[in-house]
Amino acid sequence: MFITSLTSCEEDRVVLNTDQELYQFAERTSELAISEVSTTGIVQLGATNKSNVDRTIPITVDATSTATGAQYSIPTSVTIPAGEFVGDIEITGNFDQLPEGEDFTIVITIDDAAYPVLDGKNFHVVTLFKYCGTESLAGLHSYVSTDFIKGATGPVPGTASGTMLWTESNTGMFNFPDLSYGHYGVVWNDSAASNGNVGVQWTCNGLVAFGADQYDDPFTYTIVSVEGPVLVFTWSNTYGDGGTVTLTRDGGADWPEGLLPN
Repeated sequence: MFITSLTSCEEDRVVLNTDQELYQFAERTSELAISEVSTTGIVQLGATNKSNVDRTIPITVDATSTATGAQYSIPTSVTIPAGEFVGDIEITGNFDQLPEGEDFTIVITIDDAAYPVLDGKNFHVVTLFKYCGTESLAGLHSYVSTDFIKGATGPVPGTASGTMLWTESNTGMFNFPDLSYGHYGVVWNDSAASNGNVGVQWTCNGLVAFGADQYDDPFTYTIVSVEGPVLVFTWSNTYGDGGTVTLTRDGGADWPEGLLPN
């Protein structure tokens, strides 16, 4: 679940109808990853004043939204409870109706003519997407690279080993510094295979490599096996290089079985 929150400098002071009441969404945007086990998120609408009664504000989904009605549900209003500055809007995504690998937007608005807003913050854009991951894969993992292939030359001798730091940059997206896992250094006496933003995405069809090397060659990863803390995958790029990587998870923890393609 995600929550976009609002903080107010007046949280310790109760104000009842002494100033013009203004409303706002705390943030302009947020992301909601929809998985089989987590389907809801919260967006908060805030007011500058407290009140001694509940306040119910109608909300609208703008026509510029790209998500369809079958892909989510959302209430038609938000209630700010008596004595509170904020009210919660709960959004529920439909996992089965979201295609893999696509983003959809829900543009939530309030009528700023009827409900004056602070700093023009009368809308919030939620980006909705399908996510099949169950946990973070971030960590400092140990690897051994074998079965090297050198472009058109074919198989060549050599191995590489070391550690690779996976950093979660976005939900289900893990960056690391070398798509080749040491291959380029051994086979080509070259720097790490990276154009600056490379790694893997955990999709509903397993791990998918993203980015390209410094020569703009993309990589394909194929999971061979997942057994406890050991993950084995093969890789190739569009130049013809390839190899096999045996990756042992940080701390000896088991890799999730969901990394295997469905």
